[in-house]
Amino acid sequence: MVIAFDDEIPAALESQFDDLFERYEALKHLDDPHAVTAAAESIYRDATELDYPQLMVMALGKLYSAQWDLGARAESLTTYVRFNQIATKYRAALYPDLAGIARLYVVISLDTLLDMPDVPLSRIHALVDTVEQQSRAEGDPLDVAYLCRAIVAMQTGDPDGARRWREKWHAAEPYDSALPRVAAANLGASIAGSFDPQLAVAALETTGPYDAMQEHDAIALRSHRAFRLALVGRVVEAEEEAVAVMRQYPHDLIEQEATHINLLRALEGRGDFAELILGWMADDIAADAPAREYESQAIAARYFLRSAQTRERGLALKEVALRNAALFDARNGNTFVTDSIGRNHFSD
Repeated sequence: MVIAFDDEIPAALESQFDDLFERYEALKHLDDPHAVTAAAESIYRDATELDYPQLMVMALGKLYSAQWDLGARAESLTTYVRFNQIATKYRAALYPDLAGIARLYVVISLDTLLDMPDVPLSRIHALVDTVEQQSRAEGDPLDVAYLCRAIVAMQTGDPDGARRWREKWHAAEPYDSALPRVAAANLGASIAGSFDPQLAVAALETTGPYDAMQEHDAIALRSHRAFRLALVGRVVEAEEEAVAVMRQYPHDLIEQEATHINLLRALEGRGDFAELILGWMADDIAADAPAREYESQAIAARYFLRSAQTRERGLALKEVALRNAALFDARNGNTFVTDSIGRNHFSD
């Protein structure tokens, strides 16, 4: 018999549940993603035997995050399918907030698919169609489905679609959405940037004040704003914002919370900070980096091209960036990705 989140635990099972929750608490404090993967799978199996969907979903969420940290993209997609099946089938047995959070996992999975140029658009659109169908069937708001459609349009060269779906997402987003406010602001600005770069800046400037936020949120927003300012030619303001981030917050936290390319693009005139950020990006611009890192490669190439001493490296990395971008253009059936990195990073 399925045990819901608010059911009384049968006395005969109390010791098993106590052990399971202790293991889950211990799981939260593991730093090694390999250890998290093994522990989460074990907890999931035992929660399944006890017919306790609440912990099944929680364990799969931890497994998903660990696989993402390990770069195991294909495995994470398989985990998402399991996660979504459990969360949908046993929705009534889940704590309501957990059900809301579960709806958002598709956004990360969608990004994973979009980052794989060999995945056809038909499969990507099918995933979003499934999300919308599930939302309608459950009577949920359609905000997540519209957000997904806006993300697809943003990344595949459909600016009109990005504008339209962004507007529908904002109109449909419930006041109690599980999507954190800062994440929504960053996503909204990114989507806007695909059809109106000035709107992207404006969208970020309406979020604040920074000193009222937790540091990790402020870092993410401010570094994104610096990037968007650089793209619209407000380079002095961009550098000032990025320098403020680098001086105001611990560098280990910035490395973890900021999108590195945002800072590098804004700090290209500050070699002291730029070289530090390039060190953080080493894997993204390595010879064996995946194709999805084309923008990291482009922005690093732009930086190297500024100096005669590193120009050859810049030219080589630019070629890699354009070659990888072309893989996504082939999938999308246009030249949007190549045109975007050319316009944003190599036109001046």
